Amino acid sequence: MYPAAKGSFAAPIAAGDEGSMVFIITGEGENGPVSTTCATALAALQQARRLADEGVRNLLIDADGQEFAPADFQRLFVESKSTET
Repeated sequence: MYPAAKGSFAAPIAAGDEGSMVFIITGEGENGPVSTTCATALAALQQARRLADEGVRNLLIDADGQEFAPADFQRLFVESKSTET
């Protein structure tokens, strides 16, 4: 199970608002810490899934200083955007 998100939850990103945001994906790989960045919420979620498939553990996605487990991130940042349209 993923660790709980730290801090209070941010409001979902409105369409077009994530243009200047950078999402940071971190986790624990076999040989130490793993970190990568993405420019969009969807790309960050896809990268987190790829890393999980490669065996990276304890994945978190940082969005504007708040960390989320991939499932929470998907619910708050990706699925919420698809229901707004």
